[in-house]
Formats: sequence, structure tokens, C-alpha cells
Amino acid sequence: MDYISSPDFLQDDDDESGMSERAPKARDGIIFLLDCTTTMVSDNLTEAFSIEGAETGLKLALSCCEIFMKNKAVSSAGDMSGVVFMRTNLNFVDAPRILEIRKLRQMSSEKFAEVYGSLPAEESFPVHEALWACQTMFSKVYAEKDGFICLNFFMLFFNTLRSFSLGYKRIWLFTDDHNPVGNKAQLQRQAILKAVDLRQSGIELEVLPVSREREFFCMETFYGQLLHDEPDVDSLPTNLTQRIADLLSHGSSLEPSRRRASRLPFFLVPSTAQALTTEGEPSHALAFGVSIYCLVRPAVRPRPVRLFAPANELVTVKRRYYKVCNDAHPHRGVCTDPENIVLPQDLVKGLRAGSRTVYFENAELSGRSRQFVAVGIHLLGFKPLKRLKPWYHLRAAQFVYPDEGLAKGSTLWFTTLLSVCLRRQIFAIALYVQRRGMPPRLVALVPQAEKLNENRSQIVSSGFHLVHLPYQEDVRQLTLPKSAPDLVANPRLQRHYAELEALALELPSPKEVPDHTLPNFQQIKERAGKEIEAFAALLHRHASFEGQLSSSLAKKVAHSPSTLAAAELRNDSPGSSEAIDCIPHR
Repeated sequence: MDYISSPDFLQDDDDESGMSERAPKARDGIIFLLDCTTTMVSDNLTEAFSIEGAETGLKLALSCCEIFMKNKAVSSAGDMSGVVFMRTNLNFVDAPRILEIRKLRQMSSEKFAEVYGSLPAEESFPVHEALWACQTMFSKVYAEKDGFICLNFFMLFFNTLRSFSLGYKRIWLFTDDHNPVGNKAQLQRQAILKAVDLRQSGIELEVLPVSREREFFCMETFYGQLLHDEPDVDSLPTNLTQRIADLLSHGSSLEPSRRRASRLPFFLVPSTAQALTTEGEPSHALAFGVSIYCLVRPAVRPRPVRLFAPANELVTVKRRYYKVCNDAHPHRGVCTDPENIVLPQDLVKGLRAGSRTVYFENAELSGRSRQFVAVGIHLLGFKPLKRLKPWYHLRAAQFVYPDEGLAKGSTLWFTTLLSVCLRRQIFAIALYVQRRGMPPRLVALVPQAEKLNENRSQIVSSGFHLVHLPYQEDVRQLTLPKSAPDLVANPRLQRHYAELEALALELPSPKEVPDHTLPNFQQIKERAGKEIEAFAALLHRHASFEGQLSSSLAKKVAHSPSTLAAAELRNDSPGSSEAIDCIPHR
């Protein structure tokens, strides 16, 4: 049996971001539903929506699609993005790349109407069929080259479709027709029923109206009734122009997924070692379920991957261990005979300690031997909020929220504990074990009350902030910044993403990416330009005075007898290559 000595295999495998890598990552899906009416294709937009290269409503919607998909390619490349054209006469699907959107956006209005067709806005259209088509795309995502074909729809899907389930599903409807069904009550009822069906299926529908010149979009005519059960419908008509502007100005930023990091039990009484079973879980304990969310994570450059160039596919790397004879030459390679392969269960890891090596079996390194406390949050006690200092924040805090899926009644227990902490202005101290095999950490649970805006919509959720408390050696003097450094884009990452985007979209080399970390020299010149010039002139005069003084001293030294003697000595020894320096005596 071969022994492998590794000095770092016992190190803690804690994830600094707080995200569990063992949990399956669900993919998000979004569909851009574009209403291709004749006015949407040809009419000009108002000044609030008009931007360069997007004169019509359709081009504006396609610009939003392109920018959103570019951002998705950076933030989460595995998410699904699709485009559905509504009120068209073509039943054809083929859009393997995002470059197809650019071709569509560069088409003229007459060319688009000739190729794909469009229907007038005054004509009644069954909106429920468009919503049904989007729901079908979400529920039946499978590998098929030609995608989906439905009547009066033109569908585009830009990702490779495979059989998997989607997590967060959204539909963004871009339209300039505030009453697509007209006076047909049957079509309106069917659309409302289909919208209710979408909500029950976990699909979120959002309407983004595109205003035309001399035309006002009234949300309450049709879409207000369609979305009357949405939880945040009150915030939809307030600032729709800003919503589209945010989509257009959305740059390449790495956005973390807003899903829970883990689901854990919250023990009201600490679980001791005697309460643990052989599987490492408590047998009987008073606890309720909570979910952990990661609010802040550092943005890092993505790791490079190996690709097979002819097929542009990922290369899978497999590591295998083979037996090596003691008399084998170290530079002749290893015999890859299947008989010499070492299985993973036969490997033994070791740690060098002095002149001896300590070996460990795989069962000893699985994490169970280090499981002193059950996985979860163990409540220890309470402290006043004034005892929690700002410098106790050792790392990025997490957010704790109740989870009814883990234990029924968790919301009631959680709300009771939160209300008591808010009323008495105290925070909880607990032991935190996020995953099996991790050591317990001392944390502070800081309560946070719910906040509502003017429209009675929630802007701050209620819950606990999980703050990691430091040890004595972690406490040091820090200068807290007064600004918000997380709002400054990383120039290195922006340059990296710009080069990747230019390479993928076959664009020329990107221009210089603006570096917002550099000082604003223009503003400095406007505010303190005269003072800086006066200070520089003063330094220049001082430097010139010192230069004159040094030159006068050099002349005196040059005429001293010792210096002349040294010069004569150099001239008398032409074969000498060394310089002789004589310091004058005073």
C-alpha cells in the first residue's frame, strides 16, 4: 500500500463566501416576450426611452435583451435566456448565438415586417396563448435543435437546452399596446386565468410598457387586472422608465445568485455530545428551521477551463494513482498498467511530524471525527446591543430567515425570538456550524426590523444578521472608510470581461476601460489648481537655489590643491582603469 504525505490535507475547508458547494445549483430562466405590433416595429419612441441605436420600441427591447444576456454570460453562464416574438406570422426557430439579436436590431422596420411579419395593435390578440407558450418553454426544456414551434410565435433560445429543472423563472413583456384583447371579454378572462396559473407555477410576470409619441400607456386598462394579485404590483406603475433604463445601463458585473446558502436547525438549547447519534445528528432537541443567505461576496476572476478546440467542449480531467516500484527510475515515467492502479479507498494520507509520519485513514478524515457539535445554530445567551462594537465584524455577515420547509411552526418561533430581541434591544450569541466537519464558530445574531416604503412595499426584510465574532488575536486597529468601496468597479475585472466579450462576439479590441479607482484630476484641477501651481513654483525656486549653491561648492572643490593633485595623478597613469577620488581636507 502506498502512503501519500500531504501537509495541507488537514486544513479547514471552510468556504469564505458562505456558500455550500455540495448543494445543487439551480438555474434561473428568463423569457423576453416582445409584442411585435406595427407601431412597436415602426413608430418612434418618446424622449424618455430614445437611445442611440434604438429608435423604435422593438429595437429598444432587443437592446435590453442583448445587454442582459451579455451580463448573464459573465455572472451566471448556466442560466437560460430566451426571446419570444408575439404577433408574428413566421413559425421558425433558429438562434444559436447572441449575435442573432444584433442582426435583428440592425434590421430596418420594413425588412423586419417583410421577414417576420407584424400585426396591428388595434387587432385583438389572445395573450393567454403567448403566456402558455412561455410556460411550455419553462416546463419542457429538453435537447432539441429546432426548439419549439407554436402558432403566431417566433421563439429564440440562445443556450444549449438540456434536461434539468429551473429555479427562478421570469417573463418580461415589452409592449406598447395597453389593451391587446380589445373588447373581447372571453380573451380577457382567459388571460387572467393563465396569469393565475403562472403564479401558481412559480413564474413571475412583469410588464414593461414602451411609450410612443402622442400615445399614453394606461396600465389599468388590461394589465392592471392581469397583475392585480402580484405582491409588488403597487410599485409597477411608479417608475417604469427607470426600470428600462436600469436594464440598458446594466454593465458586466458578477452578480451572486440570491438563493439560500444552506438550511439549518436553530437549537434553542445547545446540543451536547451526548445528544448526538452515530450519524452526527441530534436525536431529540428543541429546534426550528432557518435558512442562511449570503449578502456580500468578493468578486474574483473566473478560473480558466480547458477546452477541446475542434468541438469547443469542456475537457474533463481525471486523476488516477498508480503504484511505483522502489527501484523505478524517477524520470522514466509511470507504468499506466491497469494492474498498478490504486483505488481511492486504498489511499492513506500522512502528515510529517518531525522525523516520523502520522498516517490517517479515510474514515478519520471524513469529518465525523471532528464533529464536536451538531450542524446548526446553537443559542447560548443574550447581550445588549451596545456591547456589540463595529470592529467585531470579522468577515462578511450572513442573513438568517425562517424556513417552514424544514420544520412547521418555524416562522412563529423565529418571529417571537426576533420581536423579543427588538423590544429589549439585545442580540443573541450562538455557536454556528454550517456544514459537517467544520469547527464551531462564535457568532452574534443581530436583529433587524422590517421596513416599508411609501407604497407599503417591503424594502428591508426582517431577520437576524449573523455576525462572526473575532478571537483576541483577530482584534486590531482599523481605519473604517467613509465611502462605499463596493460601488467602485474593479478595473482589472472590467478589462477581463471586455476582452472576453470582444472575443466571443467577434468585435474589435475593446477600448481602454475607465478606471474609477484613479483620482479625478479634472476636479482636483478645478478646485485646487492655482494652489498646486503656486506650490510647484515654490518648489522649483527652492530647487534652483539649491542647484546654484551646489554648483558654487563644486567650483570651490575643483580649484582645491588636493583635487588638482588627483587630476594630475590620473593623467600620469594612462594604463590605470580605476578612478581615484580625493576628498579635500578642511
